[in-house]
Amino acid sequence: MKKTVTHIARFLPLLLLAAVACQDSWNRHYSYDKTLGGEDLLTTLKAEASYSRFVKLIEIAGLQDKLAGSGSYTVWAPHNDFIPDSVYTSGDTALIRDVVHNHIAYFLHSTAEAYSGSSVMMLNGKYIHFGKGGSEKFAFGGFELDPADRVCSNGVLHGLAGYVPFEYNLWEYLEKTPELSLLLQAYNFYDSTYMDRERSRRIGVDSMGNHVYDTVLIQENTLLRRIGKIYNEDRNYTMIAPTNRAFEQAFDYYKNYYKSNGGPAVTMNKDSIQRTRTHLALIRNLIFEGGFETLTDTAVVSTFGYRFGNPGELFDGRRIETSNGDLFIVDSLRFDPYELVYREMVYEVEKVCTPEDVTTANYTLLYPGENTKTQGISGGYFYITESSASRDPKLTVRFGDSILSAKYDIYCTIVPGNTEDSTNLEEKTLLDFAMSYKNGHFARNVNLNKAQETHPTELGLVQAGSEVNIPTFDSEVSLTITIKVPSAQRDKYKRNVRIDNVRLVPAGRSPNF
Repeated sequence: MKKTVTHIARFLPLLLLAAVACQDSWNRHYSYDKTLGGEDLLTTLKAEASYSRFVKLIEIAGLQDKLAGSGSYTVWAPHNDFIPDSVYTSGDTALIRDVVHNHIAYFLHSTAEAYSGSSVMMLNGKYIHFGKGGSEKFAFGGFELDPADRVCSNGVLHGLAGYVPFEYNLWEYLEKTPELSLLLQAYNFYDSTYMDRERSRRIGVDSMGNHVYDTVLIQENTLLRRIGKIYNEDRNYTMIAPTNRAFEQAFDYYKNYYKSNGGPAVTMNKDSIQRTRTHLALIRNLIFEGGFETLTDTAVVSTFGYRFGNPGELFDGRRIETSNGDLFIVDSLRFDPYELVYREMVYEVEKVCTPEDVTTANYTLLYPGENTKTQGISGGYFYITESSASRDPKLTVRFGDSILSAKYDIYCTIVPGNTEDSTNLEEKTLLDFAMSYKNGHFARNVNLNKAQETHPTELGLVQAGSEVNIPTFDSEVSLTITIKVPSAQRDKYKRNVRIDNVRLVPAGRSPNF
């Protein structure tokens, strides 16, 4: 069974060199004139003494057979005077290959198809501008053509009055820089391989009756696919890259928020879970859309969606210009924990609660009308009422895996009765709160504040508990809200309540209300 592996993150340039099978699809985008005449590209280059250096580099890069063959290529060939000695005499085969690939593209690219804003994808996957420059003369990578549009039997040759240096993209720079190896390893954890069903072909069955495929496998980085394909050349980013020391320092600090018990079933390695979740919290917020000049001075938003109010500190490092954006190598990862992870979290009951979470009570999902006198209600809310005079109504709010191993002040947003009925000015009740922790080893309940009185006419917060310690982030943690009105006080307090949401606020900070 033949397997073709496509590694999008790291091997794309190499795959492009081997993409003969993909030429049919490319031909839909680029013209392919089969009536080309003259000598092949390599022969034409060799016939001109001014290209001798570039010819030598082509041979070192191993591309002479391609440029002498029957394919279709465009070459922008620097004249000898423009190829620096640092490249020509370097003896670095990898560098020379990168340089040569930076001046050759698949298919035909003449000045007839070039325009002011066009870019061409080169053999290495880089995009280089090809069109009219400020002087209204045709240029490639900012250098004028000298001469242009020489037709060969297997492509087009442009002389180039300059040399377009090879630039690493953001991903390539991470790969080549030892002091960023820990960051690279953290991203590599999200490499994933899967079968491309559209391109894989069923070729038969095996002895067990299972289908056998001529399989095409795709390997890509699932995290970078979401937050920024920094291995591609078609978009620009700004990226923060902590050095190994800075990465370790940040990890040692933030790991305290991700203490683990091994998951709900307590079957996984808790240290491994802690390390993975801490790494994810750090690396998913290092990439920003656009070049550095496009970012604001007051606030920036990562591609993951987190807003940071200290860009001057975040990007305080060595600036490296790459082919697809700006990289800032920093000696300290200056994230504010209250912006990054230790943030106020709001759990809307209409989104996180189900009928199973309401016990010994009735409930109705309500939405404030347009004429409500109460502003600030976030969506819908639960109206909890008693179902039995002898049993206390309860609602359980489950927090999921966004909670941290940290201390929180917990609040409950209560909607007053006059939201639906402007004459209802005396409806109030008493609430008890308790926290529950569950995992594969134990279940524990912790009583919090009791007999908390709700306000009859104003939307407000009732504090469920202060400095409530969450020991591990991956336990099943929930808050139970109980209407607890003693029999002797039922003439003063109702046994119903309207709950908008539950707020977990970092201990000691004011809620965003």
